Amino acid sequence: MTLSSSCKNSLNRTQMNTILNLLLRRLKNGLICCLTVVAAMSPVLGNCEDSTLPDEWHDEVSSATNRDGSAVKVVIRHYPKKDRRKMDVFFGAAPNRAMVSIGHFEQALSSAPPVGAHIIDWDKDGEHEIEIVHFCGAGPNCESTIYRVDKNKHALSRFFQASGSEVMLIDGYLVESARDSCCAWIYDAHKFVRSKQWVDPKASFSVLVQFGAKDSDASTCTFYIDAPDEPKTINPPSKAFLKVCNHYRTGYVVTKPTKRLI
Repeated sequence: MTLSSSCKNSLNRTQMNTILNLLLRRLKNGLICCLTVVAAMSPVLGNCEDSTLPDEWHDEVSSATNRDGSAVKVVIRHYPKKDRRKMDVFFGAAPNRAMVSIGHFEQALSSAPPVGAHIIDWDKDGEHEIEIVHFCGAGPNCESTIYRVDKNKHALSRFFQASGSEVMLIDGYLVESARDSCCAWIYDAHKFVRSKQWVDPKASFSVLVQFGAKDSDASTCTFYIDAPDEPKTINPPSKAFLKVCNHYRTGYVVTKPTKRLI
């Protein structure tokens, strides 16, 4: 049997449509595959070297107002490609006044703590200080420097080198708390010099608070000063310091002094 010309043309069109549909299907699948590869390489989903790291981003901006209306601000910027964290401190002498730069610090992101700058008011007097954290160990203790804001010079002034977890004001002393072991804390009391302009780096006395041997036992609270031969236990300088003895909230027993030295 011989096919007519019109029938041959119809068959050719059918074959062409089939081939075209097959090509379109393969092209579609290829596009999907390409998009999947691109998505896997994107900064959101991938972990490529340069493409995943932005040049810069603002990590934190914090500010606080002092009791006289002046203000401080800390701006922290991360530079992942350069492995740097940059921290800028600003001061404004009065409300609605432009802030001026009073301090700049830099750290390596790979070795410095997650957040290297804080605005604090450790003595709760309404005047804020700047704490730059340098290093933190496995526990709560961190090495840091506390700076006062010199409002007259528009500058930062080094105030205290800390190595614990917190500083507080107790009865006229700067007291730094630090974990001593799994079951003990030490509180070091430092004297002020020149009306809170500076702090003696050597502790005048310390307090060792030890957790009881059993959960039901009271903590042991020992006031002492360092001596060349061995520490000397003393009486609490004032009742205000007894609040550190209750660190573990289990009650406490104060160790009797070997000699009253202060």
